[in-house]
Amino acid sequence: MKKILLILTFLLASCHTVVDYDDLHTAQSPNTHLLPALKTKVNTSNLRAAFTDVEKGGISKNERDIIVDDAVNLFESEVENNITVGEGAKKGYISFRIQYVEFGHSFALRAASLCTLGLINLTGFPFDRYSQTMEVKVEIADKKQGVVKRYVETVESEAYRALYWGYSRKIINRKISAENVKKALAKIRAEINADAPEIAKKLN
Repeated sequence: MKKILLILTFLLASCHTVVDYDDLHTAQSPNTHLLPALKTKVNTSNLRAAFTDVEKGGISKNERDIIVDDAVNLFESEVENNITVGEGAKKGYISFRIQYVEFGHSFALRAASLCTLGLINLTGFPFDRYSQTMEVKVEIADKKQGVVKRYVETVESEAYRALYWGYSRKIINRKISAENVKKALAKIRAEINADAPEIAKKLN
């Protein structure tokens, strides 16, 4: 039994999918109607508070801060590459906030793994399914910080912990958090594109 546990531990540590470049970067997909250059505003204290449950779930503060940094980088990249002209005099502000984050797990998968002492997982059967619901708010404001437009989107993502093809416990929350931020920003980008003429007029 000890040998089996040692083998299982080794496999858990070495056979996982990684978070890659595409997971942590927004796609280059500029709006057809770009806004004037805007200064980005992010309250990192808000982002850390939103991800408190990650820390309670056994993730360290350092890992939580990496998730927060990913969110900030994705937002700033989205604004620069896909929403505004990027360069030039700033005509106002665009802010990013995560209203809430809710995490979930699959108790059925956990129970199956526990009842078989992890042996079923050697076949690639998942240890757990992590799910996450996230609400994101983006506001565009003029130079006097008067709100011009406000957008709120709720998105969901999930990923599996499994040998060979799944994610490890340490990176699975990073994976689905980045995916949710990207999903929310893509939806908001489309809404901004539709409102761009009105927004640009108010900013100018």
